[in-house]
Amino acid sequence: MKKVLACMALMLAVVISGCNPNAEGSADSNGSTGDNGSASDRIEMEQVADQFREQGRAFVIRGHSYDWLDSVNQFQPDGAYKTPLPLFNPGEELTSAGREKFDAHRVYLKDVLNLAYLHNNAKNDNKKNDRTQYSEQVINTLDWWFSNYTLPQGVYNVTFGYQELGNITDLLSNIGNLLYNNFHSEELVTEKSNRVKAAIVEYGLHNTNSLPQLKGANWAFRSITVMRYLVFANDPGLMNDYMELYGKSLTLNRGLPDPDNQSDKDGIWPDGSFTHHGDMNYWGMYGVGWLSEVLCLADLVKGTRWAFTDKHFEFLEFAIMEGARWVFYRGNVEYSSAPKRATYLIDRTDWMPGKFKDAVGQLMALSGDAIDQQAMKQLYDNIDTEWAVAGNDQYQEFDGHRMFWNTDYQVHRRNNYSVAVRRSSLRTRAPEDRKETSFHLHFGSGYTSILTKNDEYRLARLGMDYSTLPGTTLEKDQQVNSGLAGSRRRNQPTFSAGTTDGLHGVGSMQQRLVEFKVDSFEDPALINGAGANKSNFFFESEIVNLGSSVERITDNALAHTGDIWTTINQVHRTGNIWLQSDDDVAQTIEASTENNEDFQVSNRFYLWHGDIGYIIQAQDTEVSVKLLAERRPLNPALKKDYLKALSEEDRNTDSINMLQLAINHGPFPDGDRYQYTVVPAIDLDSFQRQYVNTSANNKLDQISVLQNDCKAHAVYHKALKMYGIVFFEGGNHEVTLSDGRSIRSEDPVVLMIKEPAEEGGKFTGYLTYGDFRGTAPSTMKTPDTPFVGTKEDNVVINVTGFPSASNTNLTIPVNTTLGEEGSTVKFTF
Repeated sequence: MKKVLACMALMLAVVISGCNPNAEGSADSNGSTGDNGSASDRIEMEQVADQFREQGRAFVIRGHSYDWLDSVNQFQPDGAYKTPLPLFNPGEELTSAGREKFDAHRVYLKDVLNLAYLHNNAKNDNKKNDRTQYSEQVINTLDWWFSNYTLPQGVYNVTFGYQELGNITDLLSNIGNLLYNNFHSEELVTEKSNRVKAAIVEYGLHNTNSLPQLKGANWAFRSITVMRYLVFANDPGLMNDYMELYGKSLTLNRGLPDPDNQSDKDGIWPDGSFTHHGDMNYWGMYGVGWLSEVLCLADLVKGTRWAFTDKHFEFLEFAIMEGARWVFYRGNVEYSSAPKRATYLIDRTDWMPGKFKDAVGQLMALSGDAIDQQAMKQLYDNIDTEWAVAGNDQYQEFDGHRMFWNTDYQVHRRNNYSVAVRRSSLRTRAPEDRKETSFHLHFGSGYTSILTKNDEYRLARLGMDYSTLPGTTLEKDQQVNSGLAGSRRRNQPTFSAGTTDGLHGVGSMQQRLVEFKVDSFEDPALINGAGANKSNFFFESEIVNLGSSVERITDNALAHTGDIWTTINQVHRTGNIWLQSDDDVAQTIEASTENNEDFQVSNRFYLWHGDIGYIIQAQDTEVSVKLLAERRPLNPALKKDYLKALSEEDRNTDSINMLQLAINHGPFPDGDRYQYTVVPAIDLDSFQRQYVNTSANNKLDQISVLQNDCKAHAVYHKALKMYGIVFFEGGNHEVTLSDGRSIRSEDPVVLMIKEPAEEGGKFTGYLTYGDFRGTAPSTMKTPDTPFVGTKEDNVVINVTGFPSASNTNLTIPVNTTLGEEGSTVKFTF
């Protein structure tokens, strides 16, 4: 296994530099120069090298930004570096001090890389002497370096070194491929040269032992660096070991039952989600990057003994169909899935759909009959990469509903709209954010994106109030940004879940946003003063949103600075606003007009903008509705990235036009409630006719809110003959339904119940245990003791008044065939 791990890092280091199919005298797995296998073995290695070049991956990056020739002056005649290099202690860890030492060696190797580049480019006759000079310098200095410095295994790599060519193995693989690209050159056939080459290969073997598993995106990126290294080593035995390890990584990551062993934390999970830093959802940028790199490797080894198997291609099919396709809508990435940050969507995700489409096409070409080609072709044809082209309004997007239970991400998709919610629990951590600025749209506080065109939030983030994000219940002016990678910020309750029949769904969470200490989950500090029970009911044309137990949660360290808002939406204002409050006269707010207004609503408040309708329903008392239609100053930390997308008015006024609609619960709500409905993808005339005007065909009459309190939320949709029910806690609570029916639950659950299509038929239920364990989170900058909840095998619900139920007490297993809690379980009664 040690040899296998060694090869893994080797391969990972090869990704960035050039390949060398002609290299001879390479080291074996022990670092000695020896036989490289049979003639057929070498032919297959040559084939891999040829395909590697055809992929265009054998490129080289210079070491420094200054003139390459400056590097020549950094070395003594005997090869010693003019700047003293630090020594490492045996067993030294990759601490901050270790990184500083490590950086000094990286700077040294960048200068060596420049010499190797000069050697490689001095190819004509009149520069032969220069070529010999540079090659001798490189060999002399590397011989000096390998003789005097031994890096401890724990300091061999820097996790993010691939981003700046900073990893020492990356640098060595570049140097080796440049220097030995024409190994038969007489100036390189020396004992010292062979010794240096063997040392480079041996170094790569040691480095591989320090790398983690290959399921995460960073390590997928490094597979090409490793491949370059393996091509340089030209050893089929090393290739065998690495590809065996890589093949084993192409499986579902189901976590480990041992909370003290969390090495297998990144990768694809049984719900189709992709996690990159343990429990962070990253199907956006990193996930597609991972997929692309894996398929590049599959293309590289096709037709050889190392070719991917049908099982590997089936796994990639699963990753695409169950995971990646759900984060794209109309040619861009869902905003509530996980691009790495909330800031660079123009630069960093515009090209994602094209990259994803290329990956789908590549899988189809490589996999043959191993996958469902027809289904994959349908997906390929429906990935729209031209969403921004003027007049391109014919989209063939997918319908459906999916809950990713490992990442608390739920998406509801129709061909003309997409609604996605990012929740969190004690199991899931917030994604990364930028260090210097407080903003992030993906914190798991119930953030909800409502998309029809898919550019609603594109420029909105320039004027976004990040303390009151769309769909959330938060104290205004209390920031909830996620912080740095590995943030300890979470939603403290474990109740956060969703259930689905594949087309509709129900999701819910209990909210208490906190930050934990470094060492434990005990005594967390609040980071926002709002608590709430929140639910979303995803029907065909309407999304009903309920809230209860809205209250201020006090903490001595938390300043009370603002009212608590439930923000229904906060978007870029791109057109007129139409609104009506109760029986007042309707009004239209022109796009150029600013209007900040408070409404006291005793019945219903209606608003329409951008092909989305909103209906706020008063509860026992009047509800205070806040409307902000205004130009806001451009966020200085973002505007430089968006200048090309801003209008002339935006640039001239240094502002952006925004719309924010919210329910204001006041500074000290006492178990407040809310109810609002969102109707996406509807024009104003249809919204008024179907939802606003009083008539026998008003679609709101099809929806009944049956319960909205601290115990449960329940909604019935008459047209769909569907109940959505959330029980927030155990204790045998009962919800009264229509037609004399009722349901009790002894456990916290989220469920849907569909009436039979024909009279006398069975009811169908879809249930998720709401307090499930999930998987133990990553230990990266998180409490040292990972959270692992109590395992639950079954839940019990009691049904009364259902004519088809032969037994009123239904025991329902909550584990799927994959043995995972949190997923939807289907049952009939």
